[in-house]
Amino acid sequence: MNMENKITNELIEQAKKAESVEALLALAKENDISMTEETVEKLFTEWHTTKELSDDELDSVAGGCGFDDTCPKCGGTLEFDHVRYGFADDVMVYKCNRCRYTVTD
Repeated sequence: MNMENKITNELIEQAKKAESVEALLALAKENDISMTEETVEKLFTEWHTTKELSDDELDSVAGGCGFDDTCPKCGGTLEFDHVRYGFADDVMVYKCNRCRYTVTD
């Protein structure tokens, strides 16, 4: 049996719940999986490190459109106000939550 056959989804879930590098290394040995301590440390760090997403990453996962929501007048946050219906295109209207400046997109 090769190593890929030993590593099941259930074992991976158990490994992700390990509370220390030592516990993860012990789990690997228990299941007759040969891994260096360095590899185990990398896996543990990857599974237990939380990373804050950048604004661009948040927009990407939240379906953002890339619209700059910073008011050009005062630096406040632009919030959606309404849609203006035009002859050719509909225009999105945003209003600054600080100075009430209006911006169209």
